[in-house]
Amino acid sequence: MSCYKDTMDSTDKPCFAEKYQHSLPLLKPFRTTKRHRHPIDNAGCFSFMTLNWITSLARKAYQLSELNINDLWDLPSQDSAEQNCQRLHRLWEAELEKCGKTKASLRKVLWRFCQTRSLLALLCLIVTMAANFIGPAIFIRALLEYSEALESNLLYGLLLSFGIFAAELLRSWSFAMSWAMNYRTGIRLKGAVLALAFRKILRLKETKDVSTGELINMCSSDGHRLYEAASIGCMLAAGPFIALMGLLYTAMFLGPTALIGSAAFIVFYPLMVRWTFVYLLHIKKSFMIVM
Repeated sequence: MSCYKDTMDSTDKPCFAEKYQHSLPLLKPFRTTKRHRHPIDNAGCFSFMTLNWITSLARKAYQLSELNINDLWDLPSQDSAEQNCQRLHRLWEAELEKCGKTKASLRKVLWRFCQTRSLLALLCLIVTMAANFIGPAIFIRALLEYSEALESNLLYGLLLSFGIFAAELLRSWSFAMSWAMNYRTGIRLKGAVLALAFRKILRLKETKDVSTGELINMCSSDGHRLYEAASIGCMLAAGPFIALMGLLYTAMFLGPTALIGSAAFIVFYPLMVRWTFVYLLHIKKSFMIVM
């Protein structure tokens, strides 16, 4: 990758306003601008998290029962493979300059490429987990205790009902926001890596060391794995958070016996990891047979 020369200087680091000039307007609750070609770039926060920006296309598909290529929008410039490839190459050149060719890590570069959006998606997912826990653990439990009480307090009951509604609304919106950000991050990462790999393949004078099957596998299966890692990976980081909350809550009300049930999950996950490695080993063998 170090043989590439972009038109953009790798030493030029954009300032905060330039770096996030296309992302910061997304924080506005509502936007009325129509300046961009793609409606996702004109969407506000609520439109983005609820996918309301795609309503016109869905309505047209429902009314006509079909769509053609002219009904679809052009790809947003921020999601294009060319622009993201240049950004990934710029980060790789900075990594080479900082750590050298032998110690440079592609994993670190890929993380820097999507770390801001991934951390925001992780924050939304933590909010989702917290709201998903607070609803049944606090509000529904308090509502059940209120229904069994001899004395009636209408205001208290309404507040509990509103709390359940607010927790579910926050859970669904934050979860949708997390998925929307992760999907777009995965698209950008996959497009950038595949475009960079494609440029590298075009520059190779001969491909004796790399078989055709390996090139096809890299551009199909490996590229899709990058997309899945960016779109689903943050769930692995948020998992321990909800597991810890659930463990503390069950141990508080059920006592030490709750730890026995939780131990089943702790034992089960390493088995899942083991079977994943076995699955990947069989995939690798199948590609070797095909090649």
